[in-house]
Amino acid sequence: MTGKMKQNWMAYIRKILITLLPVLMLVLLLFPDCIFATTLPGKVTGLVGVPGGMSSVDLTWNPVSGVNGYVIMLASGDTNIELTRVQENKAHVTVGADGNPLVTGRPYTFCVSAYVLADQTSDAGIAQEVRGEYSDSVTVTPILATPASFAAVGTNYKTIQLTWEKVEEAQGYVILKSEKEGGPYKKLKTIKKGTTVTFKDKKCKPGILYYYKIQAYAKSTGGQMLSAESEVVSSPTLLAAPKLQSATAASADTVLLKWKKVTGAKGYIIYRATSKKGAYTKADSIDSPTAVSAYVEGQENGVKYFYKIKAYANKKKKNTYSEFSNIKSAKFNLLASANETYMQKCKRVFSSITYRKYATAEEAASHMTTIKINVWDFGTDGVTKVTKFRTLTVHEKIAPTVQQIFKEIYEGEEKFPIKNVGGYSWRGASSRSEHCEGLAIDINWEENALIQDGVVITGKYYKPGEDPYSIPTDGEVAKIMKKYGFSQGLWGNRCDYMHFSYFGT
Repeated sequence: MTGKMKQNWMAYIRKILITLLPVLMLVLLLFPDCIFATTLPGKVTGLVGVPGGMSSVDLTWNPVSGVNGYVIMLASGDTNIELTRVQENKAHVTVGADGNPLVTGRPYTFCVSAYVLADQTSDAGIAQEVRGEYSDSVTVTPILATPASFAAVGTNYKTIQLTWEKVEEAQGYVILKSEKEGGPYKKLKTIKKGTTVTFKDKKCKPGILYYYKIQAYAKSTGGQMLSAESEVVSSPTLLAAPKLQSATAASADTVLLKWKKVTGAKGYIIYRATSKKGAYTKADSIDSPTAVSAYVEGQENGVKYFYKIKAYANKKKKNTYSEFSNIKSAKFNLLASANETYMQKCKRVFSSITYRKYATAEEAASHMTTIKINVWDFGTDGVTKVTKFRTLTVHEKIAPTVQQIFKEIYEGEEKFPIKNVGGYSWRGASSRSEHCEGLAIDINWEENALIQDGVVITGKYYKPGEDPYSIPTDGEVAKIMKKYGFSQGLWGNRCDYMHFSYFGT
């Protein structure tokens, strides 16, 4: 196209626009909605309806942005009849299309649409509106509302507490119970008062998990009206927490626990820790409904332990447990140790802070006990080591320690041979020897002589490494003795190699 032709076309288009402009302005004045139409609201989604009572329905839906309100419609035959309008995304509907209350037990179908007000009004001065697409319909039957917030909590070994919220128009409630979630459910109780919102089920057994449902009821012209059943709730019975009465060290590694019997319990679980607020671990389980005490092994000497227990009741697949008991502690110091002070040793033996010498052999003997120990010694061939038995009398307060000492010597790698061993020996009230108090031990006295200034005073000789009965000062026997507070009689120029004493004399 030439330049001249293009100019002619442009002039022609301008002429047409100038001719049509008055017409367009006239249309805009007479029909403004044709140009500036109100935006169409979105479709209402998520409509849900539930009974609001015996003659009402509650509707809720997802909110639509940018709208002025919602129209609630009731389906009547092939038409929808407007019931009410609301501004929020919920409605409580109490009357039907005829203006009468909704009828209990009759189904009603509802739908909802959103609307916006247009910018212009009708000839009568009423604001025009634009409605969106109707929601999908929902059908609801007005009936008595289902009790809300239904809950079950075990309060003791035979009682479960049930609670719920009051239902408007209800004249009472029906409680159903089962031992299986899927039923069958049997009527447990009919509550004949609409304002009652609690019930205690006292017909329970320990260790059983019970399931419950509830319905509200009211009388109507057609008979008794029941609400829908609530959701299932469950709870086991709750055992009372045991009362732990005492924890006492019964031996070097065993504690004796005593507690009060818990009604309904089938057994007890014992926990322990090395600090009151520490991590408790399971120490033992007592599978007996009548048990009120237990010996628990596995403690370490010198350690203080803390204990608590809980009761349980058997169920086919899962136990029901009580809360924990109170806490008791026990210190395991039945065995002496190398870190005891002089005063602690006195307390262990004499129950005082000072050493006490016995005045007579009879008094001393009353505090002694005789123990039996296993030792190694040589057999008849003089080469093979065999187990033999020895008896040893010592003070009763250190007997457990001495028993443990010779147990460890017997189980040691050296298998040190012991052909003779002695403890308590009354040597007179004026004697300074700990043998008089049963606190000294002599081992293999011929091969572990008492030597002073190089002269043998008692015994034959001392030949460690040469004679197997001689006790090396750095050997296993000396180390075990020292571990439990007994020291070998090494006093400078006077050495009693057979002698081990608790107070070092």
